[in-house]
Amino acid sequence: MRFNFMHGGRLVDYEFATGRSREELIDFSANLNPLAPPESVHKAIARSLRRVQEYPDPLSRRLRTAFSTHVGTSYEEVFAANGASEVIDLFLRALQPKRVLVLEPSFSEYAHAAKRSHLATVSIAMPADFSLPSTEMIEQLQKGDVIILNTPHNPSGRFYSRSELAIIYEAVREKDAYALIDEAFIDFVDEGEQQSSIPLINEHLMVVRSFTKMYGIAGLRLGFGIGSKKMVEMVQGMRDGWSVNVVAEEAGLAALHDYTFAAQTRDWLREERVYCMDRLQAMNGVTVYPSAANFLLVNGIAAGLNVSKWQERLLALGLFVRNCDSYGTFSSGVFRMAILLRRQNEQLLDALALELGR
Repeated sequence: MRFNFMHGGRLVDYEFATGRSREELIDFSANLNPLAPPESVHKAIARSLRRVQEYPDPLSRRLRTAFSTHVGTSYEEVFAANGASEVIDLFLRALQPKRVLVLEPSFSEYAHAAKRSHLATVSIAMPADFSLPSTEMIEQLQKGDVIILNTPHNPSGRFYSRSELAIIYEAVREKDAYALIDEAFIDFVDEGEQQSSIPLINEHLMVVRSFTKMYGIAGLRLGFGIGSKKMVEMVQGMRDGWSVNVVAEEAGLAALHDYTFAAQTRDWLREERVYCMDRLQAMNGVTVYPSAANFLLVNGIAAGLNVSKWQERLLALGLFVRNCDSYGTFSSGVFRMAILLRRQNEQLLDALALELGR
C-alpha cells in the first residue's frame, strides 16, 4: 500500500493497512511530543468531562487571558481557535488577498487554505540549505499580498531568527501587504520564545501558535492567533463562536499553568535529536539536515533509498514515516521522521540501515 497523504498522523488508515491495533503502531509521520500530554493536562481533561453539557465560552476569555499573559501581549491581541489550521483559514478569509505567497517546500495546508478561499498561490522555491530566499520574496511581494512563513520550517526544521524575518516584515509593511508567521514548533526550540515574532505584531503581521505538537492534544484542536487589536477583531469575526470546546479550553489552561513540562521536553529532545542525527550521519549516502525542532528531514537519494518501497516494508513492522515526495520539490528518496522515544527511534533507524544494506 502506498502512503502519499497531505499530512502524517493518519492512524486510522494505518490500522486498516496493517490490521494492527493503534497501540501496536509507531507513528513517525506526525511531529507530536512522545512525552505528551503531561499529567496536568490529563487531569484537566478528566475534570472537564463534567462540563460537556455546557456551551463553551464563545470568546474563550479565561484561555485568552492566560495565553496573553504567557506570551506577553494584551488580551485584545489574542484569539483562540480550533487548531492552527483554523487561524490560517480565518486569516485568509478575512483579508481575501489576490495572492498568497508560500515557500516550496512548506506545510501543504497553506496552499490548501488558499485554494479553499479561491485565492491564487505564488510558490517561491527555497535554496538547497532551506535558508530564507528573502530577496526573491521581497521582489515578488505586491500590495495586498499575503506571505506565509514558518519557523522552525516544516519540513526541514531550520529555525529563522527574529532578525532574519524582520527584513521581510519591513518589506511587507512598506508594500502594504500582510504576513502570517506560523510558530507551531517554536516551543521545541531552545530560547525560542526570545526569538518569537510576537513582539513585532502590527496591522500587517499575525503570528500563529499551536498546542497540538508540544502538548500532544491533536485530537482536541487548539491554536491561537496573535496580532494587533484591529487585526484580531477582523479575523476573529470570521470564526464560529463555539469552535474551541470546553475540553480543549481546560486542557489549554492546564498546559499554560504547567511551567516545567515544555522545559523538560526541550532537555530530552536536545539529547535524543543528537542521537538520531549521529546515527543517520553514520550511514553512507544519507544526509540529515540540521533541525531546531522535534523532527528531522532525511535525504537518502545518494544511498539509493526509495521511500515508497521502504514504506511497504515498514508496514510489516508497524512503522510509519512521512514520505516527502508529495511536497512536489523532493524525489522519492526523502522522508521526514518525528523524534520519538529512544527504543522507537532505534527501531526505525535499524530498519533504515537494513534497507540501505539491501
